[in-house]
Amino acid sequence: PYRHPVPGYQLLHCIVPAASGGESTIVDGWRVAEQLRDIDPAAFLTLCRTQTRFQYEGAETALVNFHPAITTRAEEGGVADPLKDPVRKVVYSS
Repeated sequence: PYRHPVPGYQLLHCIVPAASGGESTIVDGWRVAEQLRDIDPAAFLTLCRTQTRFQYEGAETALVNFHPAITTRAEEGGVADPLKDPVRKVVYSS
């Protein structure tokens, strides 16, 4: 999420597996965002409206980008109500 534009899909893979552990999970971020909108609309709006800082710093590189964790078509110039508009993008970085 620290790049602009943010990649649409990121797939990470391991070239050499760990001797133990290394469990992987895949999450449907769009579905989680839609469930959050149903369960806690105020939290959903906060994640749509709060500009979050995403950052990567390497030995010779520093990348910084600010954007909300959830974007709906409303934030991209569509319908004016993010509580009714489809989720367009979900970004997360640990």
